[in-house]
Amino acid sequence: MIRTGTMHKLALLFAMILFMTGCLTIRPESKAKLDEAQVYGLPNDKVQRADQTTAGLLNILPGIGNIYVAVKSEHQKALNWILFPVNLLTWPLSIAWGIPQAAKDAGRINQQATADYYMNDKTGQAEFAAAKDAFQKK
Repeated sequence: MIRTGTMHKLALLFAMILFMTGCLTIRPESKAKLDEAQVYGLPNDKVQRADQTTAGLLNILPGIGNIYVAVKSEHQKALNWILFPVNLLTWPLSIAWGIPQAAKDAGRINQQATADYYMNDKTGQAEFAAAKDAFQKK
């Protein structure tokens, strides 16, 4: 039989692993565009909406990094608003998973914004087309 203290430690370990993966995702079509952009030598984080270091450091305070990420995100805002009270209620333990989670989510925001730039912005589309042409001429 597993003791209660051991169960709490296992639950904490599971939560840390779960949250350290980051919570935001990139849409499949955006991921494909970023993969293609990388082949052409374009950065996958050209558009910087959220600073990863700032997001991580703000999560030393319970959930503040999640608010920062939610405000900076154009997609999937609700998830970080939900994580705010979770990190607040589990502070100071939430520092262990909150810092890497917010930093990774900020990076994903930048990647999604970059994909949107290459797919929807006229300047981004022109930059993508020029890089593709240059790559094909090699």
